[in-house]
Amino acid sequence: MSYVDGIYTDKNGDEIPERALAMFIVLNPKDVLKAWNTLQKEMVNLLFQYAKGDSNALKQFKRIDIRWFSALHRSSSRKKYWLIDIDRKDEDLLNFVVKKLKYITWISETRGGYHVIVPADDVTARTIFRDRVFENVKDIEIHKEAMTPLPGTMQGGFVVREVKF
Repeated sequence: MSYVDGIYTDKNGDEIPERALAMFIVLNPKDVLKAWNTLQKEMVNLLFQYAKGDSNALKQFKRIDIRWFSALHRSSSRKKYWLIDIDRKDEDLLNFVVKKLKYITWISETRGGYHVIVPADDVTARTIFRDRVFENVKDIEIHKEAMTPLPGTMQGGFVVREVKF
């Protein structure tokens, strides 16, 4: 993997170091029309606030790109996947999770542990939410919005990779 010095900068122009970069993917489809509707409402509200004398509203209005991506990210079309986030590198803990699940779509090794991607279906829901098999297990979090680093890319200096199961 290569890294070009100076290509990634923050809003002050300071370089963002390679170890701080990661590329994530959101696995559940988004509803563009719902996001567009949300964005329109937010932009009209900002114009109204500006008309009432809020000078900060104009600054926020100019960041329409940020608002668009935020609205899109919040506008789920449907849930196809959930993510089980294991926040430590522990193969015994990973094996415990794998054995409790009937269906697994994908497992990635991340910089700090593992991401287990599972289908958002009734069978998995019973295991995770009704039976609560992971509820009191340290370093395991369940995310209904499955966002994970893209395999093959760097996450804080670590190459994210597939784990065969």
